[in-house]
Amino acid sequence: VNLMKMKEYLPIFGLILIILVSGCTNKTPKTNSYDGVVINEFSSDDLSLESGDSTSLYLEVENVGGVDAKNVRAYLFGIDGWNVTPSADITIGDLRAPDMTMNTKGEIASRTWDITAPSIPQGVESPFPIEARVVYQYKTTSSSKINLYSEYEWKRLSDKGQLSQSNMLPIDNSNGPIHVTVQGPSDYEIR
Repeated sequence: VNLMKMKEYLPIFGLILIILVSGCTNKTPKTNSYDGVVINEFSSDDLSLESGDSTSLYLEVENVGGVDAKNVRAYLFGIDGWNVTPSADITIGDLRAPDMTMNTKGEIASRTWDITAPSIPQGVESPFPIEARVVYQYKTTSSSKINLYSEYEWKRLSDKGQLSQSNMLPIDNSNGPIHVTVQGPSDYEIR
């Protein structure tokens, strides 16, 4: 067999997937108020393709956060020149958060893209890093208690040393991916 002929049949380029995996799968529900929707799997049927070959990309996401995720969408990056079906931007929808009272995991969803490799010159091998990104909306709240004292009460508590000496306000955050902290005294005098 002619060695040059064999080289023509070797893959022209390799498909490199950047797999964004965050979190892990457990039998019992796992929540982390700083996480939200995580990518459990981002993979391909093939690791190398020739020009014009097709493959599928598989994405699985899970809500492991403390709040429901709304309008979840997934995007592909690094696909310039590739033919992508249905499109590089896929709607996933809403994903429920884990329910610790019912001992249930957060909602899981999966999507698949069919992609066709672009044409590149024969004999050229080129990596194409493809990434997936997931975006979503969520609702989170933050609250703090601030003590307001009259001038008389301020002086009385100050003389007793009973006013807060902390410069960090106590904040109660809901279980969303973003948490708020506020610096400043929790005791204020009203004049």
